Amino acid sequence: MYQNFFLQNLVLFIFQVNELQAKIKETTRKMMALVSELSMNQANALKLQQNLKEKEADLEQCYIRMEK
Repeated sequence: MYQNFFLQNLVLFIFQVNELQAKIKETTRKMMALVSELSMNQANALKLQQNLKEKEADLEQCYIRMEK
């Protein structure tokens, strides 16, 4: 009797552990995708900042030429 109860609880426990492992794997996969997306966005932001600095330098040169 106790053995049957123990086995039922063990099976339930194993099932719950498997479900949690699946959720952990899915969450990890989603996090990795978000980190990858963030990395791409950061690279794009750096590129845009550099582009802005170049444009500002060009504009400054234009102002200098206009004053001559």
